[in-house]
Amino acid sequence: MPLIRVVPISESLEDESEVLPFDAIKEKLGSASFLAVGHCPCRQIGTITGEGCNRPTERCMHFGSLGRYFVEMGMARQIDLEEALQILQSATEEGLVHVCDNVEGSIRTICNCCPCCCGFFRANKALGVTTYSRSNYMATVDADSCTACALCEERCPVDAITVDEVAVVDADKCIGCGVCTPTCGGDDAIRLVVRDEVQPPPDFKTFAAARLAK
Repeated sequence: MPLIRVVPISESLEDESEVLPFDAIKEKLGSASFLAVGHCPCRQIGTITGEGCNRPTERCMHFGSLGRYFVEMGMARQIDLEEALQILQSATEEGLVHVCDNVEGSIRTICNCCPCCCGFFRANKALGVTTYSRSNYMATVDADSCTACALCEERCPVDAITVDEVAVVDADKCIGCGVCTPTCGGDDAIRLVVRDEVQPPPDFKTFAAARLAK
């Protein structure tokens, strides 16, 4: 039972009316009682070891009582909804993957992860361990609009896209993050669509039982 779930970038969806409640990140932020942002520990470790990237570290957001705790402990600062959305927009432009709690209705943390620093992504790639749940979307390409600019291939955090004459998406590898979509060189040639099989996050009881069993 993975701890985190990938959240798709909403502006990249084929039909925003199909955004499912558990994937609506802006809705989750709007309902949070307290918002805070702190530094990404994975990216800080990467900076210290010299194995990371140069992306900004102040990208981990915490909400509610957890957010208050981080602020009280001096590990984060309080922000408002407007700044939270600005941080998410910046993270999108930086090619970071939005992930949140893998529990239905929970909104304690939203991390903005890069595959070069994030412990979850590194473990998944190096060991094949299932460390996160993908979103219920996948990238799809309009071959007629694709210019083969290869920006989507460059930005994909899980190497799910290859480009020859046009971009091709490996549906099994794609985690539905939407990182590939904002910089598309074609006329929105690559978009997110809802997968045929939708798997909502578990409720807390199911999540806790699975984690304890493991």
